[in-house]
Amino acid sequence: MNSISKMNIFINLYQRLNQPFPFEGGGNKNWILTVSISSFVALFLLIFEPFGIENYEHEYKTLIILGYGLVTALAMILAYFVFPRFFKHYFSEEHWTIKRELLTLFGVVTLISLFNFLYGYVLCLECRTFQNGVWDAVQLSVGSTFAVAFFPIVVSVFMIQNQLTKRHLETAVHVNRQLMLKLAEINKPQNTSQTLEQANSLVLAAERLVCVRANDNYADFFYHSPNGIRKEMVRQTLKNIENEFDSDKTIVRCHKSYIVNLSYVKHISGNAQGYKLHLDYVDFDIPVSRNLSKMVLQQISQ
Repeated sequence: MNSISKMNIFINLYQRLNQPFPFEGGGNKNWILTVSISSFVALFLLIFEPFGIENYEHEYKTLIILGYGLVTALAMILAYFVFPRFFKHYFSEEHWTIKRELLTLFGVVTLISLFNFLYGYVLCLECRTFQNGVWDAVQLSVGSTFAVAFFPIVVSVFMIQNQLTKRHLETAVHVNRQLMLKLAEINKPQNTSQTLEQANSLVLAAERLVCVRANDNYADFFYHSPNGIRKEMVRQTLKNIENEFDSDKTIVRCHKSYIVNLSYVKHISGNAQGYKLHLDYVDFDIPVSRNLSKMVLQQISQ
């Protein structure tokens, strides 16, 4: 294999690792994963007694073995629910990629193996595992865990990414076909009507609104004005804005940070994370939350 071919492989791998991947955050799936894995660890060790556990004698042996499950749960809670609160920029949905997913999963595996090692070191200092020294025991603990977990993690992440990307792209193609059929029938408003601005508020006809984007304690309105598309910052929450436009079914909350007028959607795109709306008149894409995607896509297709 020549150097050019090797370079192309690295470039393709780098591009693949930087493709979007769904971010779970502190959701229910991570709680289910935490409970499932910690229970599996405890039951596996209790039933099969590997790694010399069968030779370990103690009055409270069963409770000590079950403790490995609790230690595993603690490590996963730190990784999935505590660390994201302190490293919000890293654990952000917008920047989540295959690379970050893999690094996080390997970090979780490392944390679990280290926590289990420390737990075993405290309770079982004289066990066979520690006879060659603490450092050798650490290498054995982390190394054996990685040896078991490496390929399942890598394969499962890439399989999930492929399946979700394919599914979302196919759905996006179908919805875009439906959208193209309606575009000719939609008469978008011209920039002729007036808006009335008031202190800390904006009185705006629904058909003039293109979208709203959360901006800390404010909201950025993008709307039609006589001079073209205008951006106006208003001290208002998206929840209150959503309630104000509740009677208009074309204006929907599609994401925790966005409200959008579906009349201005020109097409949608899909990747492993989900869907993005591409609107007329604004130069940024709008993500669709996974829990809202079914409702939004149905509204667009109608």
